[in-house]
Amino acid sequence: MRDLYDETLERAGEVRAIIDGATADGHLLLKEVFQIVGGFCRAAVKVAERIEAAGPEKRKLVCDALVRLWDEKLAPLDLPGPDRILDPWFRESLPIWGGYLIDEAVGLYNWLGWDL
Repeated sequence: MRDLYDETLERAGEVRAIIDGATADGHLLLKEVFQIVGGFCRAAVKVAERIEAAGPEKRKLVCDALVRLWDEKLAPLDLPGPDRILDPWFRESLPIWGGYLIDEAVGLYNWLGWDL
């Protein structure tokens, strides 16, 4: 069974394909923005549903996966700015922002009663 990280990378590839298709003509229409956001939401829900944990434990697993994504894929990139200062900040802030986005998404889905 694949781990959460591998599943997330596969779903990210699906979202990337939607983005590439939407931007192929060099323009981005409003309906294409909604397709991208919808694709991202569907992918995120598929990954979240695969996690057997619940509540805070699930949230921690997702935040840990974000840190792993940083360590393995993003940190090796030469991003603008001083790496000694920004890289540790990005790594430490990913779980904070990821957790915030999870909380907000869960709250929105619960409030709206959406079922993807």
